[in-house]
Amino acid sequence: MATNSGPALSHGPVLYARKGHVALITLNRPGAGNAIDRDAAAALNDICQTINQDSEVRVAVIRGAGDKAFCLGEDPAILSGGAAGGPPPPATRAELGLRRNVAEMVSGIECPVIAAVNGDALGAGLALALACDLRIASAGALFGIGDTARDCLLANGLTQLLPRVVGRGKAME
Repeated sequence: MATNSGPALSHGPVLYARKGHVALITLNRPGAGNAIDRDAAAALNDICQTINQDSEVRVAVIRGAGDKAFCLGEDPAILSGGAAGGPPPPATRAELGLRRNVAEMVSGIECPVIAAVNGDALGAGLALALACDLRIASAGALFGIGDTARDCLLANGLTQLLPRVVGRGKAME
């Protein structure tokens, strides 16, 4: 017989717990605006697989820790090459595929996924929210396409996701 709650798992920058039939995913980097780095992307990938393998999960909820940011996209420290402000180092480029597939990972969850947008969702964070089946936002949440100064506009399939959710005309605005 299945238990009512699964174990709470910590994957470093992403937390996972199951309460009854609800999977709770928390992006847990509030000091970095819950931005996605290599470790967060890898943890989220593991959690998405865990959810798909758990027949007790009926719905998943993803949220950001704190109340300022749901997810501010990819970690700016990685994108800017760190303190030097140059291009990302080669090891970071190799991780790009994993970080850029975060929205795809979440859209691959087989049960309905709700984005509890408790703060700003920018760039890859917006893509992450759009990859969910339903988005519920706090009154102060801000949505944006990304930081064009760092060429982050097209992260995580955003140009495909945004028109699908809000329509082409609204996306062009």
